[in-house]
Amino acid sequence: MSTELYTLFSVLPCMVCLFWSLILVVDWADSDRATHILLLFSLTCTALYACHAAHFLCALTSYPKWIDGLWSTCNLGVYPLFYIYIRYLTDVHGPSRRIFWVLIPSLVAVILSSAVAICGLNFDIVRMFNTPVFAAEVIYTAVYGRRRLIRYRERISSFYADTDDKNLEALDRILALLVVTSIASMSVNALGRDNFSDAAITIPSIAFSALLFGIFMWGHRHHFSAENFKLEIENTDKNIETGTVMSDDFHNILYQRICKLMEDEKLFLNKDLKITELATRIGTNRTYVSSCINHHSGVSFSDFIHRYRIEYAMTILAKDKETSMAEVAELSGYKSGNSFYKAFVKINGISPTKWMESH
Repeated sequence: MSTELYTLFSVLPCMVCLFWSLILVVDWADSDRATHILLLFSLTCTALYACHAAHFLCALTSYPKWIDGLWSTCNLGVYPLFYIYIRYLTDVHGPSRRIFWVLIPSLVAVILSSAVAICGLNFDIVRMFNTPVFAAEVIYTAVYGRRRLIRYRERISSFYADTDDKNLEALDRILALLVVTSIASMSVNALGRDNFSDAAITIPSIAFSALLFGIFMWGHRHHFSAENFKLEIENTDKNIETGTVMSDDFHNILYQRICKLMEDEKLFLNKDLKITELATRIGTNRTYVSSCINHHSGVSFSDFIHRYRIEYAMTILAKDKETSMAEVAELSGYKSGNSFYKAFVKINGISPTKWMESH
């Protein structure tokens, strides 16, 4: 491999993180708290991959040993910061300051690295601390981060009919990819970075760069979080009754009224339908409506609306097979064909096209 290409692949992940750090800094004033945490994550990743680049580009004789300390500190900071980012996206009431305790291992790495440098000890002591702690951070973020995402999706599906642009499914996939790449990273560290040939760094360099670019691009474009959800709840549902237990008769009457409203007025065709609008129409609050729908149908408000929309869509498809899928989606209350397709497959188990062929 030429020297120029080797240098490029060595610094590529760092440059990707630096690029997005600058973008996030420019947009700081218009960003929410979750994006501010994403900026801290990007800056930490920038420093981490700058240490990686220094390791591969510097001769061992001229390699500044303090960089190992910075690498250890940043390496133990990236996953805690990503977990904090997930918490800010998913916690309706916002995470408490205690959440920053997950950064303690990174602080310990600073102290331990400083002590090793001052005493002139071998840095292997820090690596021995770093490896198991990093593995524990990966597992913790994967398990508890995903739990937070699932809980968040359950909450918004009880409020919004359409959740595709709010449910953070992309972040769930990003988290899974992060875990995979981290396992690969731990394998690289276990083998020893010095054991890799010039050409061998291209694969991890490209993989990490692509993943990091995807994370930051998604985070920069995504503008809905639990903070927005909380504000919308407060603005649309300020007078929720509490402390009242619904009787079975009340449940039945309320559910009948909900179904009648759907069937007679086709309220499900409203593309921006929220549970508060349905509650207002039948003269009650969203807590009762959500409980009633879940009790009788066994699904969330969002899935309940999808059932009506897909049934309506199948009626259109049965009557006129010349209507395009995009038109059917539009007529059935969907904002996009992708949302319609996913809902159709979830309910019927087959795509709209295959359903038409079999009917």
